[in-house]
Amino acid sequence: MEFLSEVIRIRVLIYGAGVLGRLYAYLLQKAQCDVTLLARGKTLLALQERGIRLFFSLQDERVQFTVPTVDRVSPEDDYDVILVVMQKNQVSSIIPALVAIKSRPDIIILGNNGTLVADYCPPLDPAQVILGFPSAGGMRVGDEIEIMYSSKSSIHLGEIDCTMSPRLEKYRLFFEDAGIPVKINPDIDAWLKYHIALVSPLANALIAIDCDNYKFAETPALINAGIKGILEGFRVLRKLRYKLNPKSLWVFYLPRWLVRRTFRKRMKTRFAEVAMAGHAKYASEEMNQIAKEFRILITESGLKTPNLDYLSQFLDPSFPRFDTEINATEP
Repeated sequence: MEFLSEVIRIRVLIYGAGVLGRLYAYLLQKAQCDVTLLARGKTLLALQERGIRLFFSLQDERVQFTVPTVDRVSPEDDYDVILVVMQKNQVSSIIPALVAIKSRPDIIILGNNGTLVADYCPPLDPAQVILGFPSAGGMRVGDEIEIMYSSKSSIHLGEIDCTMSPRLEKYRLFFEDAGIPVKINPDIDAWLKYHIALVSPLANALIAIDCDNYKFAETPALINAGIKGILEGFRVLRKLRYKLNPKSLWVFYLPRWLVRRTFRKRMKTRFAEVAMAGHAKYASEEMNQIAKEFRILITESGLKTPNLDYLSQFLDPSFPRFDTEINATEP
């Protein structure tokens, strides 16, 4: 317990005051960690005036709290770790500010990423960077954030060189001491790429139908295109010698009728509305970004991906939305 008491004194800056930034600010502050949240403009003013309101949908629980805030980082700041929780298309813009910090804190970047650290390093020192992904989701509803989070909502973490480093264990203990489960992945690059192969076609299929997950559940052509698109992405990654990661994704190789039935069932839930359709709707620029990143992998593999090609068209706002009144067929 003596080691944990040292860990809990880690000084944390959360860079990004969106859904996940607020969630982790709450969880870390609740555990009495030294945490500061970076926000700007109207968001900063709102947080300073009204605090943060979260609605934990699964638990039917509302919380309101305040957390120390700043509007920038400076070269003289002395944080132990900076937790970056921003959309992939936004992260590159903050790299110069992170590079300028003289104390060289660890930087944990959580989120969609199909390019490892190529978009960050250089100028950032790759030895500072840990990559990962937050297994939680949510969206704004009025002036509060609706959160889909449970005790099983783990943070996935990994070193970019695939080592099991002491600092990974340190941060695992730190987050878990704050009640946030952690899964260490020895090949975080493969995990993140397979995650994009999963979520990109699914998000694009939702965008095709105006992010109505209930309508999507009743549209077999889009469900089939989404499943086939996922499998096309898996084939691309296998061709490039990325092993299936996590191994639980083998379920997509079950009989198509079973996968389709599971999709329909899960899409008819509030969870899908908030954590999946909500993110696809409000993070359209990020969906474009990760689709472009995966397109690089498709080109490198030399494989044909007709379903991914079809679904990616809907990322263009001028492209006609999917019309369920027409007897549409999958590609």
